[in-house]
Amino acid sequence: MRGTTRTIMVSAFAALIAWNVASLAPAQSGQHVHTSNCKRWAPPTTRTVKDRVWIKGAARRIWVPAKYKTTYGPGGNPVQTLVRRGYYKTVRDKGRWEVRSRRVTVPGRWKFICGH
Repeated sequence: MRGTTRTIMVSAFAALIAWNVASLAPAQSGQHVHTSNCKRWAPPTTRTVKDRVWIKGAARRIWVPAKYKTTYGPGGNPVQTLVRRGYYKTVRDKGRWEVRSRRVTVPGRWKFICGH
C-alpha cells in the first residue's frame, strides 16, 4: 500500500513538472509568443464626441385679459360685469434637437503592435 501511494504521488508530481515545462516551451512553428517588445504605451488622448440633445423651447408669460359680460340695467343702461379676472399664462415654444460636440479623454493603455 505504501509503495502504491508513493508511485502515484511521484507520477502526479512528474506530470505537474511536465505541464509547467511545456507551458514555458517556445511556441510551435507559425505561432507567435508575445514579448515585452510587442507592446507599446499609448498615452492618453482626447477626442470629440457628438451627442444629439433635446433643447426645450423658451418659456414665455403672456397676459390673458379679463373677461367681462355686458348686461343692461332697468333704465337700459349697459353694465359690465366681471366674469373672469385677467391672469398670466406660461406658454412654451416648440423644442428642437441639436447636435452638440464635447471633448472626452481616452485613458492611456498598453497596445500590442505585433498584430497578433
